[in-house]
Amino acid sequence: MRLLKSVSDIEGTGFAGSPTITVNGDDIFPDGAPSADLACRIYMTPNGFAGLPTMDQLTKALRDRGL
Repeated sequence: MRLLKSVSDIEGTGFAGSPTITVNGDDIFPDGAPSADLACRIYMTPNGFAGLPTMDQLTKALRDRGL
């Protein structure tokens, strides 16, 4: 977990809005566009847009990375 408090904190991180979920520095939902500002992130879920991926989406993304 990494707390980003300012725009300078996000430089070079691949941050795509909060929450950006990474494993070994890689965004596990790579369809997110990198942000140049502190912003919220939305995820497309089976029920529409949401502030977090579903547990099934999260599980699949982790399994796709061998975890």
